[in-house]
Formats: sequence, structure tokens, C-alpha cells
Amino acid sequence: MRILMIYGLVGLAVAGGAITVTELTSKVIPVFPRNGQLVVDYTMTPYAGETPTSLGGQNFTLNVVTDSITVHRSGEFNVSSDWSTVLSTTKTVTLQAGRTLNLGTITLPEGNITMIRIGVVNATLQRTSGGSWENVKIPRGQLEIPTNAQVRAQTITHLIVDMHLVCPGSTGNPASSHECIITPVIHVEE
Repeated sequence: MRILMIYGLVGLAVAGGAITVTELTSKVIPVFPRNGQLVVDYTMTPYAGETPTSLGGQNFTLNVVTDSITVHRSGEFNVSSDWSTVLSTTKTVTLQAGRTLNLGTITLPEGNITMIRIGVVNATLQRTSGGSWENVKIPRGQLEIPTNAQVRAQTITHLIVDMHLVCPGSTGNPASSHECIITPVIHVEE
């Protein structure tokens, strides 16, 4: 009889504690949130309205030195709405039109990606094969690109950063000798 009373009191204490915790938290967060993968890739669009073959097959090359990539997250399983690091080491990539290169992959809980921030150390452009390398202007030394991508459980979401080149005064044609600026655009593939 005494043992039953002890079990009864323990059961009441556990139930009371569970009810108290449930009342104190406004949101139940699962112990194992549902995760998905986020892949960040680079690609390059050399200039608007033209294709490389329309300018005699010239092959533009863009070298980009990146030292960090972070994504801003928000969503049901990310109550604090914070930044997650995709890349934290220096990486140099060489881009040519139509090619895509992977920069990093991260596993994240389901949620929204609202911004991607890319630290760019240096960017140079070679307008013709064997030609000289020219500096490319990077606004504020980093690229901050808004997006509304979603990471979903058990899926892969690709953020493709299109390193679109704009060359002011050259009517969109990097073959003329004007300083180019990177104006990135995000493409999301889920």
C-alpha cells in the first residue's frame, strides 16, 4: 500500500511538472527538428542581352576570391532568426559563362533563407582568352543579396548566385574597356 502511494505521488509530481513546462512555453519545439540541405553555387552571366557567341566567341573569365558565406534564417524551428555559416575559409573560384561551381553545403532545420552575405576579397575579369586581368568593382566589399528560399525537410535547396557583370558606359558589353561591377542575382532551385 505504501509503495502504491509513493508511485502515485511521483506520478502526480511528473504530471504537474509536465503541465507547468507546457504552460510556460508558448511553442513546442521538437527534439529532432526536420532538416534539409542548403547548397550554395556560383555561376556567371557575363552581360545582359548578348551571348558569348554573338561577340565572336569571346570567352570571359571571372576570378572571385571569397572568404565567407553566411545565410540569414528565420522560421518555425529557428526562433532566434540568426546567421548560419556556409563557408568560413578563403576559396578562389574561376567562373566562365554557363558553368556552375559549388561553394558549400550546410544542413539546416526547415525554415526561410531571407539573405545571403558573401565576403569577397577580390574579383578580376579577363575579357579575352590570354588577355590581361582587370579589377571588378564589388559594392561595399561584400555582396548582400535578399532571397526568399525555403529549406524543407529531407530535400536539397540550391541557391545559385549569378555573378552578373554590368559594365557602365559599354551598353552591357564587357568587351569594351569600362570598369565592370558585379550585380549578383539569386536563383533558387528546390
